[in-house]
Amino acid sequence: MQLKIIAIAGPLAYAYDDDSGQYHFLTDYQPTESGCTYVISSTSANPLLVWTLYWQMADCYMRRRIGAALEKQGMSPYTGEPNKNAAEGSEKVNED
Repeated sequence: MQLKIIAIAGPLAYAYDDDSGQYHFLTDYQPTESGCTYVISSTSANPLLVWTLYWQMADCYMRRRIGAALEKQGMSPYTGEPNKNAAEGSEKVNED
């Protein structure tokens, strides 16, 4: 199986297999020196089904990362506003 990776968000990927004509939602996607490792979580000939699943999971993944970064900066993970309940002098972290 030769997959063409179309989109990547952290450990998630959306891919197409020319041989089978199937679209795949991949989890635990990790590039390696000799290719990549991944788990196929969903497969369909309908690209919209897999694309929708990919974006739903990518949105959750990124919201958790952004929320964690905001909390480290003493801000609300939901609104991005300063957290009134944060301890005075919360650690400020600049994550890339």
